[in-house]
Amino acid sequence: MLERPISRVIHGVTLRGSYSVQDGIVTVKGEFGSTSSRVLRGSKPGSLAYVMLRELYYETLSLPERDG
Repeated sequence: MLERPISRVIHGVTLRGSYSVQDGIVTVKGEFGSTSSRVLRGSKPGSLAYVMLRELYYETLSLPERDG
């Protein structure tokens, strides 16, 4: 499975990761975790990967902080 690099800037933060496609499933891995989603007919896997990377970032922001 070929992993492709991906990056985008959100509010001055550069997000970096990679994505791969296998059997119609896009998997994005980045510094904030990983997630997978099925590609809908007519959609581009690379475009979906950008959206998923953004969602990983925002999910991380909404997590409550833990006291150690």
